[in-house]
Amino acid sequence: MLLSQQVIAGILFIAGLAFSIRSYLYFTEEASVLKPKITKADNDLAYIRDGMADQKDQVESLTKEIAPLATQEAAMQKHLNLLKQNKIEDEQTSNKRKKRTFD
Repeated sequence: MLLSQQVIAGILFIAGLAFSIRSYLYFTEEASVLKPKITKADNDLAYIRDGMADQKDQVESLTKEIAPLATQEAAMQKHLNLLKQNKIEDEQTSNKRKKRTFD
């Protein structure tokens, strides 16, 4: 036998060690490329998250201001619908009168 078990085991050990070092170096290189991107994304997220507190307060304030206006809006919408209905009825009545005068 040309190669003994100890030599084969030594070759496999060295190959495994070389593969581990190569993988470590590859992931280290990838980490150096991804680190700035991850840092920027984390900073952007922190900025958005911190800004949400101010926006939430503003939304709460505007919600309190809008609540009374919502009831007024409903009443005004009802009034507008009545005005439109009256206008339609007036136009129909006017058209009937015109029709009678031509007959």
